[in-house]
Amino acid sequence: MTFRLRKLTACGLAGLVCAAAGVVVAPSPVAAENTHRSTPLLQQVAVAPRSVSSLRVASSTASSITLDWSNPTSPGISGAMVRMNRGHTAPRRASDGVLLGVTSAPTHSFTAGGLSPTTTYAFAVFAQTSTGTASAPATAVATPPASTAPVITSSNATTFVVGTAGSFLVTATGSPTPTLSETGALPSGVTFTASSRKLAGTPAAGTGRAYPITFTATNSAGSAHQSFTLTVNQAAAITSSNSTTFTVGTAGSFTVTATGVPKPTLSESGTLPSGISFTPSTGKLAGTPAAGKGGTYAIKFTATNGIGSPATQTFTLTVHQPPAITSSNSTTFKVGTAGSFKLTATGFPAPALSESGALPSGVTFTPSSGILAGTPAASTAGTYPITFTATNGVGSAATQAFTLTVSATPTCTITWTGADGPSWSDAKSWNLGRIPSFTDWVCIPTGASNLPVQMSGGALIVGITNDGGLQ
Repeated sequence: MTFRLRKLTACGLAGLVCAAAGVVVAPSPVAAENTHRSTPLLQQVAVAPRSVSSLRVASSTASSITLDWSNPTSPGISGAMVRMNRGHTAPRRASDGVLLGVTSAPTHSFTAGGLSPTTTYAFAVFAQTSTGTASAPATAVATPPASTAPVITSSNATTFVVGTAGSFLVTATGSPTPTLSETGALPSGVTFTASSRKLAGTPAAGTGRAYPITFTATNSAGSAHQSFTLTVNQAAAITSSNSTTFTVGTAGSFTVTATGVPKPTLSESGTLPSGISFTPSTGKLAGTPAAGKGGTYAIKFTATNGIGSPATQTFTLTVHQPPAITSSNSTTFKVGTAGSFKLTATGFPAPALSESGALPSGVTFTPSSGILAGTPAASTAGTYPITFTATNGVGSAATQAFTLTVSATPTCTITWTGADGPSWSDAKSWNLGRIPSFTDWVCIPTGASNLPVQMSGGALIVGITNDGGLQ
């Protein structure tokens, strides 16, 4: 409490009100004694604080008025008291009207709620000390406006992204200030908070799509509804298998699937077999692989929707091809001479080879290499009908009827002597006195003189051609 010392003069009889001081002086022996002496007497007097300044109506709705002001700078100010009268006459004393509330310094605003629209109210704000001493009032008169129906003024759509925090503020007009609510399913990770009017959160993985919801603004004048679309964008991802198998000569189809919002566009890179193509608009890899195109094809699919990085997938297209035996269906070996024949076959996967049928002694077939080989034993001359088979699980097995001919070692029908010199056409140099014909098998013994051909090692047995030459 603040006190001021004032000089008291004689006010006549003890107990009278001193107009100059504005206080009641209680009768006391000292005061009575001083009424006939001019000696002053000191008395403590409570002094009211200064009033608040710049009081104004800061805002108003149909049901509330907000006041603000500047608190006085006097020491000992604890806050302010707000009182109200209905009508144009404000309370003049700290006990007049309706007490709305008391603020604590340094607060300098107050909202009066529960008012009636278009009704006039007079307000008084009293600065006060911690002991409750009040200042003279500062006054203001205000009339809440008529109620107005709410209107939602914010956009009717927004976009969030999966895995990224998003926020959208819903705004609305109306008096009194409308309350907001939301109905409709929201993606996991996103909520609407009515007090802050915010739609916010981080959409969870896999929640990409459009969410139709409704916002409602409500006050005493009515309600407003807004159909709202929350779109949750999601980066592209390829969800289909990373491989498929087609077969040569048979139509095949494979659909590439991808998720993402917006819907991703698809593309393919890498070499495809003849007869196969990729259609981006449908995501289909399709066609009939051409003959001879069996094998594996490494390609890449890409899905793009502008959200984050494109999704890529390394993909393997396997083209199966039925087996086929491509090598000759016959060969000839000779008794006592090493022979070899390579069986060849196409197909994918690589076909397994097998042989059935009797082979001459000394000759075998090796499936892993596809080689028929060996040295036919004596007395095995003849024809051997056998069957080769190629199998790879695609379509039917391929078979080939094959003939192995084993020729015998020929018997000499005419022998070289070289008795008359090295000339092949000299009949005197042959044991039969004639030159060989094309039906002869000629023997040229080891160590013979005047050789008509170059030899090394053992005896040479040759056949004769139709014109008498060496076979």
